[in-house]
Amino acid sequence: MRDILKNPLVISVFIGMVAIITGYRIFDFVDTYGCMLIHGDRWHTMEPLFTEANLWEGFAHQHGPHRLGLIHFIFKVNASLSHWNGRLDLFLQAAIYVISALLALRLKVKLFGKLRLFDVAIPLIFLTPHAAGTMFSNPYVHGLVPLFALALCYTYFVESDNRRIIALSLLSFVAAFTAFSLVLIPVIVFLAGQRMMKDRTTRKLKFALPSLIGVGSVAFIFFTNMPIPSNSSTGYSIAEKAEYTLALIGSFFILEPNEQAILYVVIGLVILFILTVYILNKSGFTLARPQDRTLLILLSSVVVFWMLNIYGRAHLAIGNATASRYIPIGMLFALGIYFILLKLESKIFRTIVLSGFVLLIVRMQIHTDHRIRPVAAESHAIQSFSQHLQDEEQYIEILNDESQLRTIHPHPERIDLNEKLEYLKENGLSVFREE
Repeated sequence: MRDILKNPLVISVFIGMVAIITGYRIFDFVDTYGCMLIHGDRWHTMEPLFTEANLWEGFAHQHGPHRLGLIHFIFKVNASLSHWNGRLDLFLQAAIYVISALLALRLKVKLFGKLRLFDVAIPLIFLTPHAAGTMFSNPYVHGLVPLFALALCYTYFVESDNRRIIALSLLSFVAAFTAFSLVLIPVIVFLAGQRMMKDRTTRKLKFALPSLIGVGSVAFIFFTNMPIPSNSSTGYSIAEKAEYTLALIGSFFILEPNEQAILYVVIGLVILFILTVYILNKSGFTLARPQDRTLLILLSSVVVFWMLNIYGRAHLAIGNATASRYIPIGMLFALGIYFILLKLESKIFRTIVLSGFVLLIVRMQIHTDHRIRPVAAESHAIQSFSQHLQDEEQYIEILNDESQLRTIHPHPERIDLNEKLEYLKENGLSVFREE
């Protein structure tokens, strides 16, 4: 039995089957609840398509504290292919999670050797209905971050300096403009600085190019249309801010946001801290080692996101911290934790710890009702709303009734929702398309 569990073919088949099952599960989620009519934040993120903006205007379009970047191009292509069928973007977001899971599995093999039974944790991390918000209302904004982070990890495996610099420069520019993927810029700058310190020749200046592009892009965003940060959080007590911080850090693992969950997060962080110190004491930490460099990329990007989120969103309290839209960031955190645990030298100790970690991830895959229930209710409401839009009399009534318009956006007056529905109707798009 032990030999069977070590057989590479058996392990690959097992992990592949789990990936297929969990992958099917998220595609089935989209197929069941995905709506043709866009709703929520997509009325704003797709603004450049309504105004028929040029490519640069769409690329640089501001949504919240960030820009759209690559997201605009994805929206534009999908809208053209599907006549504004919002379901296509949701299916593509699910596909991006599948691709991210495959990249993460391959990355694990590059860093730690052949697949092991515990690597089943990786598809379980990335292919989860807990990311419901990104596969239902507003894809890509957070959902592209894991893909960008993994791409950055792979970039440092490119042996040619010139090719790596070109790849990093392109990645820096696109990531800086593509929503929260800009959290990768600090680690790109840090690694470039570390590389330049090792090179005593004038050639070292070329290693600064990706950093200059990334920092320059962020500076452009900051100075051309700087978002106004919320100051509401300044009125919160230290205890409330601490609660929000802990909830955000543990959001990937929290099933229900309550005091007991926060206590579990504290216990988990203490255990993780002790294990990390133990591992570092045994193996050390050096950026010359691909394992350690990858951990830095994964975890530093997560920490930067946490800092930005706490600064701008802490006033929204614990409910916001555990929102499903932040699950993609948690995917990187969970993957980073898994890679840390793989560095444990004692085989017995490593087996025990990894078993506990995998069981924790499996528990999350089982308990998803609290994520799916609100989505199911909202999906039903939007589907019903869409049917009413296709009746001329009801359509006119809806345009003059903000309470009904709030079905697809909480603040219809802020986004000119009437005009956008008129645009879709006049052009025969989305639910107004005649088959």
